[in-house]
Amino acid sequence: MDNYNEVKLSGEIITDIEVQTSNAGKKLCNFSLALGGDEKDHSTNLGMVVPIYAMEETAEALIEEAQKGKYLIVTNGEISVGSYDTGKGKRFMTTILVRNFQII
Repeated sequence: MDNYNEVKLSGEIITDIEVQTSNAGKKLCNFSLALGGDEKDHSTNLGMVVPIYAMEETAEALIEEAQKGKYLIVTNGEISVGSYDTGKGKRFMTTILVRNFQII
């Protein structure tokens, strides 16, 4: 069966890329991507902000090539939904896992 969890999107990287290394020595990075909104002034209109992360070779390539302010095209990604408990109840978070990308 085909994988129907496939995402393609593009936007501006609006946060610094955070880098982590797993206990096994694998790289992981995460950052926020602004989709739409006022491209000249993100302080007034961000449009939609999406949390993005990548793992292993994709993370290493993003760490090397991407930075805050660059335009990113996710040519192949996957939606990931997770949850966590707070003192006020359960919270849900949707993120995008990058599999392939292009920087413009």
